[in-house]
Amino acid sequence: METIIQANIPKISVIVPVYNVEKYIRRCIDSILLQAYTNFELLLVNDGSTDNSGKICDEYAKIDQRIKVFHKQNGGVSSARNLGLDKAIGEWITFVDSDDYITKSYLENLIKEVKSNDCIVISNYHHCNKPPMMQLENISLSKRNMVKYFFDHHIFNLSVPYSKLFSSHIINQNHIRYPLGIHMGEDGIFMAQYLNCISSAIIINTLDYNVNETEGSLSSKYYSFNSEWECYKTWKKELLSFINRFGNIYPDPLKIVWENRISETFNRCLQCTYKNRNKLPLKEQITYLKNIPETDYNEYSKYFMPKTLKKKILKTLIKYKMFFLYIMIGNFSFK
Repeated sequence: METIIQANIPKISVIVPVYNVEKYIRRCIDSILLQAYTNFELLLVNDGSTDNSGKICDEYAKIDQRIKVFHKQNGGVSSARNLGLDKAIGEWITFVDSDDYITKSYLENLIKEVKSNDCIVISNYHHCNKPPMMQLENISLSKRNMVKYFFDHHIFNLSVPYSKLFSSHIINQNHIRYPLGIHMGEDGIFMAQYLNCISSAIIINTLDYNVNETEGSLSSKYYSFNSEWECYKTWKKELLSFINRFGNIYPDPLKIVWENRISETFNRCLQCTYKNRNKLPLKEQITYLKNIPETDYNEYSKYFMPKTLKKKILKTLIKYKMFFLYIMIGNFSFK
């Protein structure tokens, strides 16, 4: 490959956190370098890989001046993305996961929709060889219409970091970064914090991003109660801020927020007591459940609407503070 000389400040910064993906990283980088839109920089953040991933990144940096490689101690994907944000100089930011890949038109289809730096561009994506999780329509939204559309159409189900274009100006002006210490839901928190600083959004139904199928997705893992609880509280706070940002839209904002991912995050707080990979003593599991504030339990009882018999039973046990039975049934069904 010939060396490409970068003459201008890039319009887009593509941030790729890298950790032990020597099997996929070449495909990922190649798909980015083959973009029809070429005015970008590529930031590869090696998060303490123990395989050849970092070495492969360095090899690519030698043949394309748009590539910048940063090596750091392992600190998790959020810290890697944050370092990328610290180093990025492009006007716009997009993220690509290192085991995924994009089509040739990915950047072009995102950047051509930009009308101002006070917006977000969201496109669709799909898991390889599978249809997209949800269908999107091509639409431009602003202020109250943006808020209502995001909640009515459950756009927060697409809170992954990729398939989006973020304004560097908005991110840096408002000191938006991925929260550390939270291992699930940090993407949604970042997106919600960003939405609370803008007044418009563009949604397009392009399928230019391919998510690689890997075993053991993050959504199937459970972390410490404190980590799960911090995710629940922070995400709920940001969504409540967003839903009320342009005045009253819904008669019961809490109900709408609980219908948009908050039921899921609160249930993770309950379930992590017995699903956590670091098994807790029974007494400690019950203590965590007892210490959850009554206001949160009241919201859970009012707004969480389980659809299966098993979930209805578990909700009833929580409602009447039958924590021992809840954990016993949870442990039994988890095995």
